[in-house]
Amino acid sequence: MRQGWEYLPNDWNDVTRLKVPNLTAKERLYIEEMLPSDDLAAVHSGLPFRFEGDDDESLCVLEEYARHYRRYPSYFQVVL
Repeated sequence: MRQGWEYLPNDWNDVTRLKVPNLTAKERLYIEEMLPSDDLAAVHSGLPFRFEGDDDESLCVLEEYARHYRRYPSYFQVVL
């Protein structure tokens, strides 16, 4: 980690790929009630849905989401 930020690239070829799920507002609020958590496996087992067909892959997606959820954009349709 350079300068205390794990995502600071070393050069232009050093890219961090993000794989975060597409969530509805309801799913996002449900998950974020339980975050931050030290036991993401327990959070994952309590979810009524999975991100992937395989439980291990689904847990990896949740772990990636937990690392980035505060930077995860929200787009909502607003009617004025």
